[in-house]
Amino acid sequence: ADNVTKYTVYRDDTKLGDTQSTSYDDNTLQEGVSYAYTVTATSSSGLVSAKSAVSASATIAVPDATAPTVTVVAPANGATGVSLAASLTATFSEAMDQATLGSSNISVTSGGSPVGATYTYTAATRTIEIKPTGALPNAALVQASVSTGVKDIAGNALASAYSWSFTTRDEIAPSVTATAPASG
Repeated sequence: ADNVTKYTVYRDDTKLGDTQSTSYDDNTLQEGVSYAYTVTATSSSGLVSAKSAVSASATIAVPDATAPTVTVVAPANGATGVSLAASLTATFSEAMDQATLGSSNISVTSGGSPVGATYTYTAATRTIEIKPTGALPNAALVQASVSTGVKDIAGNALASAYSWSFTTRDEIAPSVTATAPASG
């Protein structure tokens, strides 16, 4: 009788390698990708079996364990002369859980006072728009922050809190409050 001398392991119909054991460690997996494995057996006389069927236990989905990050913000950190009508945006490195994107985890303040805003997430661009409910404060420093309470769709929290600030321009025209000498 022929004995099995090796097993050849295939992932998604591509040969990974050979083993003499009935187990094989695949150390090249990536997050969020499903894999299907099949195996052939080679006998001591060189006969090779047909590929095995893909079993449910051989399809592996590696979970997403990567924490999201903020990749781009607008207005840019340190920007000056920003319009009082500006909206703020933050773009994330991956798809986010929309339920975590709101005032409990994203704040906008000026002079220590909160700036009221609405929050709209666009999944296609992974961007949250923070639209102030009124004009931003005139000629003021505005600070925005995203807390680690923000999560991606896999439930991973933001890698670290993210903050940025910018200064609005002076859009209020000067007015005359006194004249000297007094008119008349």
